[in-house]
Amino acid sequence: MVWLNLFPLLITIFSGNSPSDFVWKNRLLIYDGNQDCSEWLSEDEQKNLTDRKLLFFHFSNGRLMHTNYTGEIHVQDFVNHLKRVKSQNENWILIGLDGGIKSTGDFPPNPSKIYRLIDAMPVRQSEIRGRKSGFPF
Repeated sequence: MVWLNLFPLLITIFSGNSPSDFVWKNRLLIYDGNQDCSEWLSEDEQKNLTDRKLLFFHFSNGRLMHTNYTGEIHVQDFVNHLKRVKSQNENWILIGLDGGIKSTGDFPPNPSKIYRLIDAMPVRQSEIRGRKSGFPF
């Protein structure tokens, strides 16, 4: 009977994703700030996000405000990951497909600047070349 009381806790612990669960699946942009970032989730940006395998997570005061990810996440894992790798003034990190930190910043992330950073990455260049030659990556 004790396990019945623990069941909701176990579901909470084992449901949702942490940043490490997206390695080789998606790039991540994790932003913690109060500025409006609704442009990231506009209909116009959805193709850019999908094409670049980019998931955007906007947090404010430890709460998830906006994301284009439809699944469950461990919010605290994302917040802790951002705190661990950023310097004092930075409020966003860009994580590549390999799970490595590709860039950080101390300003609200701008879509066109982030896309340029991603498009310059070697794996992204391979994706673009693969599409041009007819091979999906």
